[in-house]
Amino acid sequence: MPRILRSSCMAVTIGILVSISGCAQILNEIIPSPNMTYFERDGLKYGYQTNESTTLRYANAKPLEFVDVSDSVKVLALAGMPDLQTVPAGKFSATSFAISTPVFTQRYIHSAIDQNTAASLDTNQGPSSSDLAAFSTNAIGAVGGGTGAAGAAGLLLLGSNTGGPDPRTKFSGSICYRGVNEQLDLNQAYLECFNQTVDDLRKALGAKSTVEILKEKYVTISGHVSSKENEEQPVSIVLSITNSMYAPGFAPADRGGYKSNIFITFFNRYAVESSTATMEDIAAALRTVKSIDHSYWLATEMDYQKRKNHPPIGVY
Repeated sequence: MPRILRSSCMAVTIGILVSISGCAQILNEIIPSPNMTYFERDGLKYGYQTNESTTLRYANAKPLEFVDVSDSVKVLALAGMPDLQTVPAGKFSATSFAISTPVFTQRYIHSAIDQNTAASLDTNQGPSSSDLAAFSTNAIGAVGGGTGAAGAAGLLLLGSNTGGPDPRTKFSGSICYRGVNEQLDLNQAYLECFNQTVDDLRKALGAKSTVEILKEKYVTISGHVSSKENEEQPVSIVLSITNSMYAPGFAPADRGGYKSNIFITFFNRYAVESSTATMEDIAAALRTVKSIDHSYWLATEMDYQKRKNHPPIGVY
């Protein structure tokens, strides 16, 4: 991974000029969670959740097997989330993602990836009211508004006990597998996954891409991708350093099915007004460079077309 540059609060230079009004309003603060693990490395504070009832944990309790389904369905299944045909956009919340049950998660997944299963899902099922009450102190933050880096960073923050945004359409993420036999230290495993995500995205955005720290909480990556017209278009992405998720489990069957430490790192693109690059363009670049143990979903609402309620682009 390249050396990460630190940006000052007053002037953030990330390969493009980003206008941010009010240094104190750059980013929303993350509400501490009792299930968070924090550690420091090279002067930065990293963090990941270890909640016992995430869909990530239940989805990967055994190696998932895929037969003739799209990359989007595959990646959502790895995270324990239903595809948008199974459950329409807006009907699956961040809370449903962070708190689930084994049966509920498996019904969601297999209704999408197993064509022989025709599960009739009640989209009002899921966590009980007592589960939500217990989780109210475990919230990661509210969705931030605004534009540019500040708005994109806000969207990285999962919803509170009120439900929160649909994680399939409101932000993007990487899913990383680290073999337990190869890496027993969770902090090191997370750091390797995070750094590899940064490196994958950096490579996808070209040889001249830049990587910097924003407010000691986010990593920004800026560069270019080729559009359908083969023209280089600017792209900027922001990743959260302290808002990842962890679960034990297994890699998917076609990736070896090995026992793994699994991490999701959330990120989003933020607006570059002159750019006409789509998420499909970014996905195409990412497919050529990504590591074998990483998969990605890219929210289409975060490109210039702002396609709401549209299935994310999967990079499996």
